[in-house]
Amino acid sequence: MTEAIDFSRFTSEAADIKVDDPAADAACEPFAVDAVPLRVEEPNTTAAPTASASGVRRYVSVGDFIMNEAGLTFDAGKGRVRVSGPIEILGRARDIAGRGWGLLLHWRDGDGRRHEWVMPQALAHTDGNRIVQHLADGGLEIGSGPRVRAMLVAYLAAANPERRITIVGRTGWHELPHGRVFVLPDRTIPADGLDVVLQAGEAGHAAFSRSGTLEGWQSGVARPAQDHARLAFVVSASLAGPLLTLADVEGGGFNLFGASSRGKSTALQVAASAWGRGGTPGFVASWRSTANGLEGTAALHADTLLVLDELGQASSQAAGEAAYLLANGIGKARASRTGEVRTPAQWRVLFLSSGEDSLAAKLMEDDTGRRPKGGQAVRIVDLPADAGHGCGIFDVLPSTSAEGEDAGRTLADALKTAAVRDFGHAGPAFIAALIAAELDNVRGQIRDIGAAFVQRAVPAGADGQVARVAARFALVAAGGELATRLKIVPWSEGRAIAATHRLFEDWLRTRGGTGAAETGSGISQVRQFLEAHGESRFEPIDTDLVRPVHNRVGFVRGRGEDRHWLVLPETWRSEVARGYDPGALIRALAERGMALLGEPDGRGSTKLQRKERSPLGNRRFYVVKSSIFDDERD
Repeated sequence: MTEAIDFSRFTSEAADIKVDDPAADAACEPFAVDAVPLRVEEPNTTAAPTASASGVRRYVSVGDFIMNEAGLTFDAGKGRVRVSGPIEILGRARDIAGRGWGLLLHWRDGDGRRHEWVMPQALAHTDGNRIVQHLADGGLEIGSGPRVRAMLVAYLAAANPERRITIVGRTGWHELPHGRVFVLPDRTIPADGLDVVLQAGEAGHAAFSRSGTLEGWQSGVARPAQDHARLAFVVSASLAGPLLTLADVEGGGFNLFGASSRGKSTALQVAASAWGRGGTPGFVASWRSTANGLEGTAALHADTLLVLDELGQASSQAAGEAAYLLANGIGKARASRTGEVRTPAQWRVLFLSSGEDSLAAKLMEDDTGRRPKGGQAVRIVDLPADAGHGCGIFDVLPSTSAEGEDAGRTLADALKTAAVRDFGHAGPAFIAALIAAELDNVRGQIRDIGAAFVQRAVPAGADGQVARVAARFALVAAGGELATRLKIVPWSEGRAIAATHRLFEDWLRTRGGTGAAETGSGISQVRQFLEAHGESRFEPIDTDLVRPVHNRVGFVRGRGEDRHWLVLPETWRSEVARGYDPGALIRALAERGMALLGEPDGRGSTKLQRKERSPLGNRRFYVVKSSIFDDERD
């Protein structure tokens, strides 16, 4: 039960007006009613509730407080004191565990914009000033003077509406007593789940905005996208987020990388338009703006899509940490002010990123020896933005009077214009269609599409990392195919699968094969080291040529296919194989015929270092062969 409020303190001519907060008490001095210039109004008893975005307006009157469409007034004995503009109290809210009770408030600012806030009820008894400040910051008209502000807090503390509302801390699927619902900042799907709200704040509502129509988006964005594999892929990815939970798979992302003016931003805006405004400001965020609040941003986009532009704006360390954080789907455990451990934020999110550099290049840019780990490469998949047809991200340019870059720019501009004209409809419509199609049936279709995709795409003997990435591509294919079957995108069946398969093959080529990512990048590092220092830092040992060698790392002998580099053990570990397991790397090279190992060690293994003659005498070296430069890549 809400604590009873003594309303008589507001009618006494010399009452001390107090809120249960020391700071507020100090600001409220005793005064008589006549001493304060207050606006006195008679209550409007003829007005009837009118419809609003939430249905029938819920104006709650308590004791001598009257709330209606004209605002909040209080009977002060000598007339009615106007306290504030109108506030709708839609119900008492709490989380699924029955904690964090508050009031769901709606009001409009001076420009008519609608605001929503779950006011923690504890503030009414601890810090009433924060309540007043938050409402005033949201544009609510509030009378002047500490007495009136105390009245507003007292009114909210006394309100006890019958309706109960469940607060959730993230978007996406939620299992409630009456069934499964999908929660977005501005709605719950299905619509009869009106007793659930997302505590996302104004930023959440702004991101998931709507304009135009679904039909406009289909004709202006989705239909042109089907002619280009990368655009069809990002549209499919934008609708695959809701399938993460249904398929019970982990989240992850794709990073479109390449030089500027290749259409990366166009692709992100096309994808973003399924959920919000396809631009900035809008649903497209930047790596820089989300670096400090990545957990909150991920929770706000759970089971939908997170779009992050310009990977280059993030530091290499932040990019590496984000790869794990976003895909792992759980935030850091933190303690409250009382020392109690808070439940960490959780989410599943599919995200799209863009940047001039790949994630691997980003992680190596600070020259700290940080190398991309296989787990990071699995969580953020690097995809070349250029389709390889001379048209940037496009596969083919429309036949227009313009040619070359002009035609590409015209097409990109048309897509960007459509993405900020008709947006925010496809994602919610897709969710509603999934629910209507029955989720158990949807899960079966996801499994069937995914299994067929992986069977076709993954070569025999591929590393487990390849299979994990293929599963995410398969989810994207399922998103696009289901959207086609449910008439969300105007494509022919199979288009999303074909586009996704094309991007998967491009990823495999960029990656360098089907082995473990660490192996391929480690071999590449050795190759790059020899390309840069193979002559300058290796002393020749089978020639009469004598030349000074600074910072020697070893010796070189032979020519052409018989050329070998003998690397001193400490240098191999500290420079050539820096960031990798030195033993595992030389084994991988030897398995591919790119290095020579030593003799058997008598325990069923082979020594990793080989004994060779050198100017230093008979010593053990790591020996790399010239075949490391052959055209075949791991």
